[in-house]
Amino acid sequence: MPKQIIVLFLSLILSISSYAQVGRIFIGVNGLTCSQCSRTVELEIRKLPFVKDVRMALENTEGELTLNTNTGIDYAKIAKAIADAGFSVRFVDVEYSCTNTNITEGKCTDMAGASFVFLKPKTTSLNGTYRLQLLGSTFQPKKEAKPWLSAMKVTCPNNVKPWFVTIRK
Repeated sequence: MPKQIIVLFLSLILSISSYAQVGRIFIGVNGLTCSQCSRTVELEIRKLPFVKDVRMALENTEGELTLNTNTGIDYAKIAKAIADAGFSVRFVDVEYSCTNTNITEGKCTDMAGASFVFLKPKTTSLNGTYRLQLLGSTFQPKKEAKPWLSAMKVTCPNNVKPWFVTIRK
């Protein structure tokens, strides 16, 4: 009987635990005017070890990245690759699939091996697929980043540098 209670308790805990997984990354690139420009950005991003595939769309100057599994993602390296190709970042959005992920504005939330601080979230619990917009001058034009900067002073436990995000969904 005690073993059955322990098994029941463990299955209950596992069923209500939180879960988050990165799906795709969407990028907006300023300055793309031709197919060669788009190809240059694509080739720079393909060099990143966590990127599996890149599809660029010149007509809306955006791209979609699919990721290799079980690799750490450094979002700043995506922005750097765009800059190294000679262009500027308009946005970087990360698609996350979440189950029972609780968030609190301005507090660190660990998701899929990364620490995020949510600014102006419209919810306190993530269930479903969400597009998280990375915030700050690395990921946005300076004019768009400026309103967020005063709130981007949080550090996570153990001095972990978080990624600041808002929900686009």
